[in-house]
Amino acid sequence: MDEIIKLDKLDQKILLHLDRNARISSSQIGKKLRTSREVVDYRINRLIEKGIIKKFYTHIAAHKISYTQYKLYLKLKGLDAEQEKGLIEYFNKNEHVIWVGSCDGVYDLIVTLMQTDVYKLNDLIQDCFRKYDSYFISKDITISIRTYNCLNSFLGWNIEHDRPFLFGGEKGFLTLDEKNMGLLKVLANNARMPIVELAKKIKLTSGAVIYRMKELEKKGIIGRYSCLLNVSKLGYVFCKVFLTLHFVNREKENELYQFCLQHENITLFLYCIGHWDFEMNIKIESMSAFHDLLKEIKTRFSEIIKECESVVIFKEHKFNRFPGAYPAEL
Repeated sequence: MDEIIKLDKLDQKILLHLDRNARISSSQIGKKLRTSREVVDYRINRLIEKGIIKKFYTHIAAHKISYTQYKLYLKLKGLDAEQEKGLIEYFNKNEHVIWVGSCDGVYDLIVTLMQTDVYKLNDLIQDCFRKYDSYFISKDITISIRTYNCLNSFLGWNIEHDRPFLFGGEKGFLTLDEKNMGLLKVLANNARMPIVELAKKIKLTSGAVIYRMKELEKKGIIGRYSCLLNVSKLGYVFCKVFLTLHFVNREKENELYQFCLQHENITLFLYCIGHWDFEMNIKIESMSAFHDLLKEIKTRFSEIIKECESVVIFKEHKFNRFPGAYPAEL
């Protein structure tokens, strides 16, 4: 179990600014918090060294350039350590797999993928099943339709005027050149990388990188720059809730949307097609608090909830925001 680290007010405020915009300079943070750039740099580096900040990443609206997000939910047989490691490595090595998490509950492993069409997805899934089907007790697949990425408001961030980053809703067919694709692949896991280093990575001038980033932001392809936190080190648990819904009451459906949008412990929620209709990411201070929240959800929305299951994520093996993303460099 991770050692729990208590953040002081300054560390917390720095994290909140980085969560909202990871490209904000240390000088700008210092000015907002009435402290020096050197103090902010020291605090950020300490948060990285302690493993609280895992990486700085970019929210990329890949659906605008033809990508669709899919999720694979696996219940595993009693695999030994080597078998499980091999399965996880298989997913980690595939550039179209953007997230892999081990969990306890209704599933043992959840995998998020991005592909431009269902035929390419099928090739990937069939390859996996040919190699590892004997490992699975059950497997479910969903297509993500709209994914709302919220701020880490469980840390105390006031989200009243902050809109979540939306992935999906309508598929786009924008075409990007090689340099823009390269820029997105670097920024995906390196949102705080200085312009000069970005320019070296993709072999452009600093001015060209700044121009391209602004254009990608204007087009809504780059949504927000944020930081990935190791919430277990802050004493929080990471859970997922899955719902199948009765689509009988539009008012209650809207109420569920608003509830997720405003609840400080719900950091992501999505609508999907497949075994589940709705999914939530919850980061909360204890399992007892999670069970209380789950009970509240089931009671408050009993009219539209047909089925409810959950898992506790105990390890994230991979976290990317774009297919083929470059590794994080902290």
